[in-house]
Amino acid sequence: MANSTLDKDMMLDLETLGLLPGCTVLSVSAIVFDRYTGETGDSFNEIVSRDSCQTFGLTEEEHTVNWWREQSDAAHAAVFSSGKGKDLNLVLLEFTRWFQRQVQGRKMHVWANSPQFDMCILEHCFRACGMEAPWKYWLLRDVRTIKDVSRSKARIDNAPEFERFKHIGLYDCKAQIVMVSCFFKERNKRWPWIPSDTGYRALWIDGIPIAILLIVILFVYCFEFFLEFF
Repeated sequence: MANSTLDKDMMLDLETLGLLPGCTVLSVSAIVFDRYTGETGDSFNEIVSRDSCQTFGLTEEEHTVNWWREQSDAAHAAVFSSGKGKDLNLVLLEFTRWFQRQVQGRKMHVWANSPQFDMCILEHCFRACGMEAPWKYWLLRDVRTIKDVSRSKARIDNAPEFERFKHIGLYDCKAQIVMVSCFFKERNKRWPWIPSDTGYRALWIDGIPIAILLIVILFVYCFEFFLEFF
């Protein structure tokens, strides 16, 4: 993946046995990507041991367990296959090390669908294991907002390759990356003067192009000059 920007983006997806912080986590998946092109980079994907989750005080919600029984064989096999799963604390440690390797001194925007679900649940897991989540709260981003303000969701709903692998962590990440990148591609077509690369932010002040500021300053100067002599 080309490192053309000062900041980076990562998509996170959890599969769980509940909807609230404190529930059992079945898998942790993440992919680094370029929001402007949709190009993907390194990925992380680990299955978590259900027994290990119980050891750390996490619980299974019956309605979610029943919901999983109704999902596809592929999704079910991806997280419930016998013999799979690492201890929760080891998965979180490996994820933290992987995350830090990806950051490389840059800001890492962490996306999910949505942070109120994935990040909140995973942050609880970190606390249960006596650890701290590697991201900063002000860098969290919400795919649901992108869905709401763009037409990219329709492209995913009509894509059978994503529907077939729904609720498999890495495939959910990829589908959500497509939504986000579609939005930024459409934005760049409609408003090409808005910089799509954070490397150009030096030309902006609080979202206002410096060129526009210079024009305003010149206008004010000319207006004052006009008042002085006329």
